Amino acid sequence: MPSLDPRGLMLFSTVVETGSFTRAAAAHGMAQPALSKAVAQLEARVGQSLLSRRRQPVEPTELGRELALRGTQLRAILSEAGQTAEQMAEGRVGTIRLGAPPFFCEDVLARVVAEYHLQHPGVSFELVSAYGPVLRERIAERRLDVALVPMESADRDKGLIQRHVADAHHAIFARAGYVPDPGLPIGEVLQAGLWIGHAHNSIMHGYAERVLARMGIMQMRSFASSESGKALLNMLKMVDSFAILPVLTALGELRAGEVRIVTGPGELPIVALGTVTHHASQGNPLLGSFETFVGRRFREMQEEGAAFLRPGGGDGGAQDDTTARARRSLTASQAAETRK
Repeated sequence: MPSLDPRGLMLFSTVVETGSFTRAAAAHGMAQPALSKAVAQLEARVGQSLLSRRRQPVEPTELGRELALRGTQLRAILSEAGQTAEQMAEGRVGTIRLGAPPFFCEDVLARVVAEYHLQHPGVSFELVSAYGPVLRERIAERRLDVALVPMESADRDKGLIQRHVADAHHAIFARAGYVPDPGLPIGEVLQAGLWIGHAHNSIMHGYAERVLARMGIMQMRSFASSESGKALLNMLKMVDSFAILPVLTALGELRAGEVRIVTGPGELPIVALGTVTHHASQGNPLLGSFETFVGRRFREMQEEGAAFLRPGGGDGGAQDDTTARARRSLTASQAAETRK
C-alpha cells in the first residue's frame, strides 16, 4: 500500500472527532470542498470508504476509526514539537552542559543550578567538575556549553567568549569558636597555627602560598589539604585551624555562625570569575538566559560576602571582637613593614 498523506490523516481525524465536515473545515480554516477532496484522496489511497455514514454526525468504518486515531496522534506530536521549538527559541527548555572547578561546582554552583531549574523546570543540566584548563579545552571542543572559571585574557585568542560574573574576594577563615591568643600579633598567630591547604593542582594553592609569603609566612603547618571546598569547610569547623577561602563559598557557614573571618581582604586575592562559552554559541537563548541568571545570583552572593568582610561582620556575627583585634594587629604590622 502506498504511503498515506499525513495532512490527510490529520484532516480526517478532525472530521471524525467533530462529527461534521463543516465543523472540521472551520477548525482547520479551510473551505469544506477542499476538506472533502482531501478525505476522498485518503480513501482512494487505502482503496475503500472510511465513513459508513457521511451525513452529520459522520460514522467511521473500523479502518476509519484506526486511521482517525493515527491522525489524532500525528496532530498531538506536531503540536508538541511546535511547543518545544517555541520554548527552545525562548530559552525555556533544553539541556545545558556546565562545568566549574571543584571548589565552586560542588556547592555554590550546584545551588544556582537547582534554583534555575525550579524557575525553569524544562531545563536540565549535566554538571562537570574540573579545573580551568580542562574546562576551557572542553568548551573549545564543544563538549561543554558553558563553564564558570577565573577569567583569562587568552580566552579571546582561543575563540572563546567570556563574560564577567563576579569578583571573588578571599579571606582567612577559622572555626567560629577558635579564639587564638588575642595578645599576639596576627602574623604570629597565623605562623604558629595549623592550616588546611588546597590541592597542589588547584589555582587556590598558588594564591594561598603567595598571600602568606607576603605576610611573612613562608611555610604553612598544614594537617590536611583538599580540592573539595565542602571537605575543607567541614574539617575547619572541627579543628582549630586556618584556611584561605573565597568568601562566597562559605556564605552558608558564615550565616550559620559555624566559621568566622579572621582577616581579609588586605593582601588576599580578588579573582574575577566569568562564564566561558564557544563563539558559535552566541545568540543561544537558553545559554543567554542561564548566564544572565548566574551573573545576577553571583553578584548577590558577592554583595552578601562583602557584608561579612566589613568590620562587625554583617548579619550572623561573622567577625567577633577577636577578629576585629586581629584585623587591627595585621594593619599595624603592615604599616610597620612599610615604615622600614
